[in-house]
Amino acid sequence: MLGVKEFYHVGGAQAIAALAYGTSSIPRVDKIVGPGNLFVTTAKKLVSFDCAIDMLAGPTEAVIVSDDGNPQFIAVDLVCQAEHDPETVVVFITSRRKLADSVVVCVKRNRGGKSDCQESFSQEWGDFDR
Repeated sequence: MLGVKEFYHVGGAQAIAALAYGTSSIPRVDKIVGPGNLFVTTAKKLVSFDCAIDMLAGPTEAVIVSDDGNPQFIAVDLVCQAEHDPETVVVFITSRRKLADSVVVCVKRNRGGKSDCQESFSQEWGDFDR
């Protein structure tokens, strides 16, 4: 329907260069899309005169406000945003202590070994005991 014939699941600033200019294993593409950290955004800016890009996005800032949400869903949304970049800021606001505690447990379980995610949460959430 859109004429897309191939997708490449690669990441990092080096992937942006590979996609924009081509390599022996990845042909030059028409457009580069997807999120990235500061280095990916900088790389996208540098190649944007030679290859189409979706947009230049900065670090994510996400706020979730809920008093009766599903803690697992809230945690997954927070983790999915936090894993993009250590500069990401994610905030959860609730007046329900039980929900807050449940979200903290779910975040700890879902963030796993994702280094950017770990760094984002350690900077913003400290030891989670607030």
